[in-house]
Amino acid sequence: MSFQKGNKIWLGRHHTSETKRHLSKIMKKLHSNTDIWKNIKHDNFRGKRHTIETKKKMSIAQLNRFKNCKRHHFLGKKHTEETKKRMSIARKRWHKLHPDAVSKWQRGRKHSDKRVKNIIKASHKRPTSLEIKVMKFLRKQYPKQWKYVGNGALIINGHCPDFVNCNGKKQVILANGLYWHQKRYPNKSKKEIERIESKPYEEFGFMVSFIWNDNISNDLNKLRGDLYSNACG
Repeated sequence: MSFQKGNKIWLGRHHTSETKRHLSKIMKKLHSNTDIWKNIKHDNFRGKRHTIETKKKMSIAQLNRFKNCKRHHFLGKKHTEETKKRMSIARKRWHKLHPDAVSKWQRGRKHSDKRVKNIIKASHKRPTSLEIKVMKFLRKQYPKQWKYVGNGALIINGHCPDFVNCNGKKQVILANGLYWHQKRYPNKSKKEIERIESKPYEEFGFMVSFIWNDNISNDLNKLRGDLYSNACG
């Protein structure tokens, strides 16, 4: 069979169960071999940018993918609970084998304010349960002094705080979930994470306070003391 542009030889076909098991074993063996991944360079494009012409070509190519389709093939469909569990296990296994993969990809990257807002809008359900608790605390203790901006309403030095003082003081609050921050910063303590996350705001003269979901009561008491000291100072 000759392979020509436009051929769709696999359209409507499926692998046999035996072939699927064989492919699965190969992929598992590949992903478990860390030596292979060490030799693969993921940063060949680091520091480079696509030209405007290239970006337009990429955009047109993406649009043409579904140009003749009335709708996306997965629209209206849902994964079964069994499939979701398998996907979750596979994802957790991958992160366990490559704990630094996400942080290495993010290292040295600085998104525009518009890009940060779009990422937050697409990736999160806002406000989170922790942010709601902090919001209620601030409204009760400090009415009309703090504004919730964790939905991307305010970007400072390429980062989005959760709350900002709206009384003229350069103060921000970050409400952090321990689970996801430990995933993002593996092998780092909360103090180390706080130093990393406060730096972008401190560069612009902001005082940063942190609330962690595993220690919310103590952190809110500490926040009350910090705000009192700052007001007196």
